[in-house]
Amino acid sequence: MTDMKKKNLEYYFWPWGLVAVIVLFVLALLISLFASTMNRSDLVTEYYYAEGIEYQAKMEVMEASLLPENAISLRYDSGQELVHIQFPARADSAPVEGTIKFFRPSQATLDREFSVNPDSSGLQSISTSELIRGNWRIQVSWTLSGQEFYSEQSIVIE
Repeated sequence: MTDMKKKNLEYYFWPWGLVAVIVLFVLALLISLFASTMNRSDLVTEYYYAEGIEYQAKMEVMEASLLPENAISLRYDSGQELVHIQFPARADSAPVEGTIKFFRPSQATLDREFSVNPDSSGLQSISTSELIRGNWRIQVSWTLSGQEFYSEQSIVIE
């Protein structure tokens, strides 16, 4: 008789196991669906397709910016909470114009943009005290003597 009870328990166990596997699978799907809808997916830029088409022209400007006579120097001073950007010195002392964009890859609403306005030695300092900690990409585009330049560098604000 005990053999029969044991056989009946084995017979009734596998349907419960099957139901448990299906319920766990459905729960896992619901949890992953909930997690994926809660994850924000900010685009890098609103007009990513149009900017993608212009990428080759941007690459040529970036190559010109890498030449030693055109390169900028960018460094972050965590003690003073400043980003120092040194623009190249030119013999013709032409004015430098352009924009400096602090781009936050994880949250587009935190992006900041500044005008290029270096002092007489070509140095511009920007305070980072109002920026939140984390990874920032600094995109500098400037025009000097009618020629366009572009440089990009990542920093971690502490």
